Amino acid sequence: MREGCLGLEHMKPTRTCLVVDDSELIRKVACVYLEQLGYLVSQAESGDAALSRLEVELPDLILIDWCMPGLPSRETIARIRAHSGGDYPTVVYLTTQLDHHDIAEAKLAGANAYLLKPFNRSDFVGKMNELTLKRLRPSAFRSDGIGSAL
Repeated sequence: MREGCLGLEHMKPTRTCLVVDDSELIRKVACVYLEQLGYLVSQAESGDAALSRLEVELPDLILIDWCMPGLPSRETIARIRAHSGGDYPTVVYLTTQLDHHDIAEAKLAGANAYLLKPFNRSDFVGKMNELTLKRLRPSAFRSDGIGSAL
C-alpha cells in the first residue's frame, strides 16, 4: 500500500519510488518533493522493510539512506540488485558526508548516484531531473561531478 504525502493520487503518476530512511522527517520531505515531480511514493524505515516491499512491487526509483540501523545499506543495495537482476531500478543513496570510500562502496554494491543530506528542493529536483535524463540518454553525462551519477 502506498502512503501519499500530498493527496495527489488523482494526478495518476506514472513513476514509482521507494524512500528508505530511518528518519521520518527525511522520508516525508523526499515524499513531498517526489510527489510534486509526479512520483507515486512508498516508504520504508529500514533495509529489511525495503526488501519486504520489493517482494510486492519493484519501483522505478529507490532512495536509500547510507547509514541506518539493522541491515547495512550496502547489503540492502546488493540485495536489491540481486532481486531485480540488473540495473533496474535506479538506486540513489542518501548520505550526510561526502566520503569517497562510501561512494566507492555504494557504487560496488550497485548504487547509480548519491545525494547529500540535508537536501533542499532545488538540489533534490535537479538530481531527479539528471537521473531522468540519464535514463533517456546515458551517454550524455559524465560521472565525475559532485552528486552526479556514480
